[in-house]
Amino acid sequence: MISRQNTVSTDINPEPVDATAAVTTPAARGGIDGPAVVSPAARAVLLELARALHAAGSPSDRTESMLEEAAVRCGLEGVFFVTPTSIMASFADGTQVIRGEPGAVDLGRMSELEEIVAGLGPTPERVAEGGRRLRAMADAPPRYGRGVTRLSFAGAAAAAAVLIGGTAEGALFAAAGSLAVGLGLEAAASRPRLARAFLLLASASIAFAATIFATVTATDGAVIALAALIVLLPGLSLTLAMRELAARHLVSGGSRLMGAAVDFVSIGFGLALGERVARSALDAVAAGRPWLSATPRPGTLDPAWDAAALLVAPLTFVVLFQAPPRAVLPIIGTCLLAWTTAAAMDGIDPRLAPMAAAAAAGIAANLLSRLLRMPAAVFLVPGIMLLVPGVLGMRSLDAILGTDPLGGITTAVSTVLVGTAIAAGLLAANAALPPRGSG
Repeated sequence: MISRQNTVSTDINPEPVDATAAVTTPAARGGIDGPAVVSPAARAVLLELARALHAAGSPSDRTESMLEEAAVRCGLEGVFFVTPTSIMASFADGTQVIRGEPGAVDLGRMSELEEIVAGLGPTPERVAEGGRRLRAMADAPPRYGRGVTRLSFAGAAAAAAVLIGGTAEGALFAAAGSLAVGLGLEAAASRPRLARAFLLLASASIAFAATIFATVTATDGAVIALAALIVLLPGLSLTLAMRELAARHLVSGGSRLMGAAVDFVSIGFGLALGERVARSALDAVAAGRPWLSATPRPGTLDPAWDAAALLVAPLTFVVLFQAPPRAVLPIIGTCLLAWTTAAAMDGIDPRLAPMAAAAAAGIAANLLSRLLRMPAAVFLVPGIMLLVPGVLGMRSLDAILGTDPLGGITTAVSTVLVGTAIAAGLLAANAALPPRGSG
């Protein structure tokens, strides 16, 4: 769901904007290669905007379209090329490359950035106002405090455990494990070396604890481990990668796809390592303790738990993705629409369920974007989170590293196909009802 790529913020500090510089833009009329005087203030604002979009986790195609719109509003002509790790901005008097790690998906800031772009204009005053708003947004604290965010980590994992067939005990373990993961992410944010190894360390620790807990309580260790790690699974990155590839944004889609694959492998090896160490420890103390080898029992939760999980999950997405409070009810509606569509289509043709659900969520998101004048991503990202194939990907790696490599490869192919189906559904939704503005 939330991959490592989406939890490490860029540390590039934007340069201050000179609000007094004049906006002189012959390039907008004479072509980018012609003689021109590019306003330092407008250029600085556009570069600040590029950094802000990157830090907010905006997809590459949307970042490019918003930068192009902002340049036109400022009376400049610019060419922008965006990948998950860099931005190249070319103006009439030169080119600048910005290098940085992708930031966490922040839907609230995406919405604010769209408003800032709409307020830009070719006058020095409007350019200066845009720069001031960008700096104020960069200095503002997160929309939701640490306490609410930690609670959302726990809630998302508990809901995931219920929805993928866990027990009540498993949901409690997943919540505690995900809370520990959230605390670890906070610690890793200021420690680059820890951040690079965090996926491996976190998944190994969760697998070790889940294996012991599952053995003692006779629950399914794989289910509770995956649920506890749900916020780290790069299913969203995989889906975005397939969407970018389908839209012929090949460089960005390819690099995002490889990043998701590396994250999957890191988590998979961590799970295998943690389970192996836990099994060795259990074997050493199992003699005379038959309860340590109890057979896992299937989940027996009442269907009401599923309904509760479907309400809790969207609320946790609102906090984890920093969505605006006024979008809470539409986000819940979009999530329920996606889930019910997938469930209905699953009984007709399971192969079409992800695409149909993504198309329904995409159309709903685009419609809400027009009605509420907010980016479609605010409603779409939470809406497809219940569909992204992160759990499938981890099950495939578990099988490959375990005793069923052929079954694991089959599941891995299914993971890619589900991601492709979701991307196809989103493209169909945009064709049926185009998103407002830059999406």
